Amino acid sequence: GETGGGKTTVCQLWAWLFAKDLTVVNCHQHTETSDFLGAYRPAPPQEREEGRLFTWANGPLIRCMEKGELFMLDEVSLAEDAVLERLNSVLEPGRTLTLPEKGGSDPVPMVAHEDFRVMATMNPAGDFGKKELSPALRNRMTEIHVTSLSKQTDLAIILGKRLQGAVHQLAPLLVQFLNWFQESQGRQISIRDVMAMCTFASRAAAADGPLPTPLTPGLAYAVSIDAILLAGIAIGTGMSESQAAKIREESYTFMAGQVEGLPPTLEAFLGLRFWDVCGREPPSVPAKSKASYSFNAPTTQHNLSSILRVLWTLDGRGVLLEGSPGVGKTTIV
Repeated sequence: GETGGGKTTVCQLWAWLFAKDLTVVNCHQHTETSDFLGAYRPAPPQEREEGRLFTWANGPLIRCMEKGELFMLDEVSLAEDAVLERLNSVLEPGRTLTLPEKGGSDPVPMVAHEDFRVMATMNPAGDFGKKELSPALRNRMTEIHVTSLSKQTDLAIILGKRLQGAVHQLAPLLVQFLNWFQESQGRQISIRDVMAMCTFASRAAAADGPLPTPLTPGLAYAVSIDAILLAGIAIGTGMSESQAAKIREESYTFMAGQVEGLPPTLEAFLGLRFWDVCGREPPSVPAKSKASYSFNAPTTQHNLSSILRVLWTLDGRGVLLEGSPGVGKTTIV
């Protein structure tokens, strides 16, 4: 299914429901069979004293097979087919695996515990370098398409649960906006972004939140959508700046029709500096750098405001800056 659709979370819930430990291996183009089968490692000190320099260490797949636990390959389609083919015998009815890598003249096949299960997740083939799995692996697994949570009933339940405090009353409006956006722009919004919007709006408007002066519910609602969805609307899509600006204008017009008290135009909204509306001290250049840097330029202030509103409001969320070479991405950080 699409990214942010809840594939990994479903697997984690499955493990929790059956009270099983879940081991996750994140696949990538450099994944090797040793990453899940195991390999020879330097021996611990006590074994070195006995003259053994290296000892075999079971990988996560072998441990799960022995203990009857759940084993999950995340983003499985990123790994090379030659690596994944080693799983074929494990997925057969006999559920066996032979380890010639371990050495020995006559390796004995190991049989998986009856409770052992294999799960895997992947995004659609062709999505940012993703590829199809080999038929040999696919026909050994049951495939399930995980649909995006885009229905109005899904969103209403999630937003009603996640929007807290002063912005809880705005849950129906956010459902309305997300449905309008997906239908008018033909873009799916991941549940990961929806959850981030809820967290941002709830914390920004909370009296006991991270901001000295909480935002009004309407402003917190609009800023959360702009910060999480609209500010990076063109990243990774090949969209031109004019197209992104048009989407942002249409979205702001829609939001302004939903809630009262917003600035009259998008230009005025984007002109707000987050430190002015949340009661924080304006950022200043350290004294030793004043001769080299200035935060007074409007574009620099806008960029800095966009960064700080996320850092001040969302604990632990990363920030990705994308722009042409030489515009000052590294310098502003």
